Amino acid sequence: MKIITTTDHVISWAEDRQILAHAKPEQQWLKVTEEMGEVAACLAKDKPIDELQLELGDLVVTLIITAKLKGLHLDDCLKSAYEKIKDRKGRLTESGIFVKDGD
Repeated sequence: MKIITTTDHVISWAEDRQILAHAKPEQQWLKVTEEMGEVAACLAKDKPIDELQLELGDLVVTLIITAKLKGLHLDDCLKSAYEKIKDRKGRLTESGIFVKDGD
């Protein structure tokens, strides 16, 4: 039995609209950066949390589609990144920047 995830729904949505058949990863990356700008604007303008949630969701949708266009699944990308950072040691500076040990 397969559990249908929201990611699967996003991929189906993109397939239904021929995005996966016709889009190029480079074009989709422009959408990612557009959505990043909208998230940044929400944060800079201290928009309500529900607006930030929507913009973050839009960003994730564009990342899911970009990954799929390259034959990847975003969850696998996240797992790879977590494996890379899970044992990372470091500290947070007063200005909020994480500095890895050894840097």
